[in-house]
Amino acid sequence: VKIDLTPPTCPSTSSSYSGWTNGSVTLTGNCVDDATWGSGCTTTSATYSTQQDSWNTPGYAYDRAGNRSSSPCPTRHVQIDKTRPTCGTTSGESTSWKSGSRTVTQYCNDSGGSECTRSSYSNTFYSTGYTGTITIYDNAGNSTSCTENIYLDNSSPSCSVSKTTTYSTSGVGGYVYCSDSHSGCSTGTQSFSGLTSGHTYYVYDRVGNSNSCYVSVSKYCSLGSRCASAGCYSWGAWSTWTCTNNGSTYSTNSGQRECNYGGADCAEGNFEHSYSYNCHSRSCNTYNRSYTYCGCAVSLQYY
Repeated sequence: VKIDLTPPTCPSTSSSYSGWTNGSVTLTGNCVDDATWGSGCTTTSATYSTQQDSWNTPGYAYDRAGNRSSSPCPTRHVQIDKTRPTCGTTSGESTSWKSGSRTVTQYCNDSGGSECTRSSYSNTFYSTGYTGTITIYDNAGNSTSCTENIYLDNSSPSCSVSKTTTYSTSGVGGYVYCSDSHSGCSTGTQSFSGLTSGHTYYVYDRVGNSNSCYVSVSKYCSLGSRCASAGCYSWGAWSTWTCTNNGSTYSTNSGQRECNYGGADCAEGNFEHSYSYNCHSRSCNTYNRSYTYCGCAVSLQYY
């Protein structure tokens, strides 16, 4: 039978974490009992999870016979900071739009005890937007994201076209619009009229970014089937014509014929088999540019 009347000792204390943390800390006493007659130590520990900066002991050490150490286990420094740092003053912020980049410095405040890892944090922003974020940290691992005014516009404005006048003999008309969701457009609505060929228009935002819109213009010949191969000519050029039969010029006003101007056939085939016309010189204006009169010009429209 062993009788243990000797109390154990606790010469040291171990800690699960050294320094500041935002978690919990467990202190464990390192118990020592008599090697010959001792009954063996039980575990002595204490866990701390609330915010504090204090020296604590896990308590007294006990052996299996119930003897208690004469003094508590040594204290250890417990540092727990669960408070996030706060965003302080800044430099470099702005609500005025610009292109390129903007560097902002965010100062850090901490009331939880561990202090900020740095007094200030800087970041250079490049992306388009109203705001950006800088994250600040304390020495316990807590962090806070601070919102910064950056007002950067590195995106091109949008450009759109609306045609309001189409299929007109005088050309195409309409408007070019600019839209920009950041700095806004410096270019107002542009109007155009009388376009008979494609044209590029440019729009700008307030910080100099640009975009372009191309106004496409196509020609359309309002003509009959017999004039399909004539091409797009102004009717004023078709004041006279001659008649041909299989490539030979005739002055008669009967038979199978087609009318020519400048070598360009105003017909789809070598002959017009189903029509007979007077082919004396006539003014297309007199006949209102009708395609039923062989050789009269087409009506050129734009869209």
